[in-house]
Amino acid sequence: MKSILFIIAITSLALVSSTTQSEQMVRNVILDERGSTPPLSQLYACAHELEGQEVDKTKYDECLGRILSYKYFEKGSVEVKLVSANTVDLRFVLESRELILDKLEFKLSELDQASITKWLRQDSRNLEVGVPYTFKRETATFYNLQQFFLSNGRNAVWSSKLNLDYSSGRASMIYDFVEGPPGPKFDSLPPNSPDCAYRIAILDYTGIDDLVPIPLLDAATKVKAFSCYDPQLIKADESRLHSSGIFQNVHYITKRERKDWKLKIEGTGNPFVVRSLNVKNYGQATPLSHELLSQLPLQPGQTYKSSIANESLALLRHLVESKDSRTAVVEKVVVSQPRTLDIEFAVLKIGENEVFINGSKSQ
Repeated sequence: MKSILFIIAITSLALVSSTTQSEQMVRNVILDERGSTPPLSQLYACAHELEGQEVDKTKYDECLGRILSYKYFEKGSVEVKLVSANTVDLRFVLESRELILDKLEFKLSELDQASITKWLRQDSRNLEVGVPYTFKRETATFYNLQQFFLSNGRNAVWSSKLNLDYSSGRASMIYDFVEGPPGPKFDSLPPNSPDCAYRIAILDYTGIDDLVPIPLLDAATKVKAFSCYDPQLIKADESRLHSSGIFQNVHYITKRERKDWKLKIEGTGNPFVVRSLNVKNYGQATPLSHELLSQLPLQPGQTYKSSIANESLALLRHLVESKDSRTAVVEKVVVSQPRTLDIEFAVLKIGENEVFINGSKSQ
């Protein structure tokens, strides 16, 4: 096997300043990753630690050398850009071998696999078999998967298993999923959305009081953020909310925002009493004791308030999160009787992302 030549090219490109380099401060550290660089934050920790420090060529040269010593990179350099008399930006240019993605798998039904594959192909920035793996493509794929599930009214979390083989020049990615209860459908961004003359660029809920359960509002309306602007659909939504029982009074305010529209909902909610509150686990979630559940701010018998529900979600998320897993907590609200609610907090949990490099699992 031919040995790989690792070239360390350390360059410092800076504008001449009357201020000496030792007196200048690092404002930002930018990672300019080229090729199939490993998505491991610990590899680049020393670079980010330079932010806010005095510029020290010895330190950033040492950091670059440390990064390149992992042997996943073919070459690298540091560029220094003068931002002001006293501040600079450091750009770490890191180049790795391009690894062709030869496997992209989604552990779902055949129908879902076909639907997701078709969805992802609409955006050329996503991961794609036959195209080199990059962290930018992985990030784009994450957000497009998020839009896929939300646009279909599905709550899900997922983890990934990434294999990078710098010897063979190949890469693979496998996604695994845990789904929770269904939810309302949300509109997606282009290219997976219909063409519109105008869109709802901003959907503003700040005019709604604390008595309104947001999950009920989302379920009752068809107009969402990024929906096509349709005055008739907005009017139908407003009428639907008037008769929903959620509000005492409600109205929509539309405002042109450059080429798109802002939609604000203002209204006073009807009071609802919480009849029951449960936590349901999906995937690897661990059941919580009655003692822990009693710590949640929202409890049966109380008047429902969105702020208290959000506090409960935050506390529950804190109780169930762990470093070795990916977790989401979703609120489900059902009107059980007039003015009473059944609340379910769904906890979705799956294992953490895994990265294997040249056959070994990275920690």
